[in-house]
Amino acid sequence: VLIWNGIADGGDAEFVEWHVREHMPERVGLPGFLSGRRYTAIDGDPPYFNFYEVETPEVLRSAAYLARLNDPTPW
Repeated sequence: VLIWNGIADGGDAEFVEWHVREHMPERVGLPGFLSGRRYTAIDGDPPYFNFYEVETPEVLRSAAYLARLNDPTPW
């Protein structure tokens, strides 16, 4: 899974904290997720690129993944 993120002005610190403390552990804790990485652009937009590695494409249609995706936390 490849995701590019733009963040509203002033929101970078909270985004990074959420991504490290909540989002990444949630995703890589799901069955079939192998790894997740966030990259920050040196220059240009959007500033963030996220890469998630899964065992098979079916992981992205699994009940566990869809349940997490469809029930976001308040943060």
